[in-house]
Amino acid sequence: MPIEEGADRIVGQCLSVRKGEHVLIIADVDRKAVGEAIFQSARRAEAVPILTIVPPRVRQAQEPPEPLAKLMLECEVIVLATGTSMTHTMARIRATKAGARIASLPGVTEESMSGGGITADYEEIGRVLRVMERKLRNARKVRITSGGGTDATFSVKRREWITRDTGFAKRRGEVTTLPAGEVFVAPVEETGEGRLVFNIRLHDLVEQPATLSLDKGYATRVVGAKNAVAEMNRGGKEGRNLGKFGIGLNPRARPKGQIVEAQKALGAVHIVFGGSAPFGGKVECDVRVDGIMTEATVEIDGNPLMEKGRLPT
Repeated sequence: MPIEEGADRIVGQCLSVRKGEHVLIIADVDRKAVGEAIFQSARRAEAVPILTIVPPRVRQAQEPPEPLAKLMLECEVIVLATGTSMTHTMARIRATKAGARIASLPGVTEESMSGGGITADYEEIGRVLRVMERKLRNARKVRITSGGGTDATFSVKRREWITRDTGFAKRRGEVTTLPAGEVFVAPVEETGEGRLVFNIRLHDLVEQPATLSLDKGYATRVVGAKNAVAEMNRGGKEGRNLGKFGIGLNPRARPKGQIVEAQKALGAVHIVFGGSAPFGGKVECDVRVDGIMTEATVEIDGNPLMEKGRLPT
């Protein structure tokens, strides 16, 4: 499929770009083709697109050049198509306060634009998110099992499940990250117990399943993922904290793609070690180690939510 499919999805369904609106597309040099496709889609919508090409950002949340930050304040719609995320920059925050509708596409690839997670039907994902929200309301305990050896539990009592990852930014001041489609929560600190087996990723893509034990909410005895261990250790004890649990709901997302896409893949279990504050928890830590497993079964308070990676229809 051509990358125009993803561009049209972003412009039409996700951002609902209207005739005459100023659409600022910020792409780095490695994603010039993506930026150009979104530019042409905005033209077809009879908007006024502005395409800017910037050098690759060298770190997450690196601010754009000052003239570009000022331009962001003047546009109704902004698309951030860069390798590293600009979602948490002050420039983005100020543009949001000024009323811009913003879609951030950190790590976007031409593959994800042409049949990958970005091309999903976000109306359908929104419907599934609403169903999940009802099922997860007042949840207290999560259990994860798998044929590969996973068997772990943790508490989510009084924790808010985040069910707003819809992919839409249609109103003034709304922001979305694409591809979208994940429901997630910060487990209660010091409650995680058991064994986790990651068959797709633990920090890096794994050739053989990586395993770890959970003891009072912290990862111990990690096997098969040396880089993950090194990154966790960088944050000390808190770098091993069970920080996030999520379930992917995007049928177009690929579990072996970039992590921003892999975590949204339909039926994928996504677990983060390190800081939990961004997800509603209490642990502040700049370490983030992502784990992805597929074909897992998830139970909520003893009731099946997902069986072997399949959600009920």
